[in-house]
Amino acid sequence: MLFFTITPFHSEYHTPEDESWKLNVRGGSLIAELASDVAFTAAQRYDDFTFQEIEGYDRGPSISMGSVRVRFGIMPGNYNDTEPGVVVQRVSPGGSADTGGVLAGDRLVAWNGQEIGSISNWMELMAENSPGETVIVAVLRNGARVELQVTLQAANAR
Repeated sequence: MLFFTITPFHSEYHTPEDESWKLNVRGGSLIAELASDVAFTAAQRYDDFTFQEIEGYDRGPSISMGSVRVRFGIMPGNYNDTEPGVVVQRVSPGGSADTGGVLAGDRLVAWNGQEIGSISNWMELMAENSPGETVIVAVLRNGARVELQVTLQAANAR
């Protein structure tokens, strides 16, 4: 399976303020052309594809959003980051992260004392929680580790 996207996302991405004119149509057309080239090349290949693992990159187990009952209220900055943790690109106003003191530019590195390895690992940790619970989140902010208490909202809140 292949997934193509354009990053970074604009600050209103997947919010009520997200509008069609904010789409990067030039970048989107370039990605569509790349996807077409990849599909065309793959269709002409006679040999089987061989999986190659990327050293130092662990996606962890896949988790569905339906199993996550809480909403943290951030937009991650990079879904393919090879460094541990989750970069916070944007914080949703009034969300759990916002009221708990998480800032754009922070890197989430621990959730209730457990180190966060990747976004999928963080999603697994979040899935263990229920709305109304308070978690201790550690972030790296300007090179310093900061611990914050965050009360989790329901996934369907707001």
